Amino acid sequence: MRREQPEAVPQAKTKGNRPPPGMTRSSIYASDEAFAAFNAAVEKILEALGDGTPRHIAASALLQAGAGQVDDVSRELVKQRRAELAERLAALQDHPETDQP
Repeated sequence: MRREQPEAVPQAKTKGNRPPPGMTRSSIYASDEAFAAFNAAVEKILEALGDGTPRHIAASALLQAGAGQVDDVSRELVKQRRAELAERLAALQDHPETDQP
């Protein structure tokens, strides 16, 4: 029995390097570890949705889900930064003080 192929999602046509309307093309810097995790998550979503699913569908959903976690992420990053600064301050307090300019 012949398996029917899923219908491909039509791709928007663009002029040059401009993204289609309603989309933004961006370049960001992230750690290798973060990008690997993001890429693996995109691949997992694409595998679940099946052939013909554009990569931007999965990437957009993950970006929106991550943005929805802004409060938790901010709290964790502030906590990490506070610990780093406390460590630096402790190191400065242990440094011999001088009155010399």
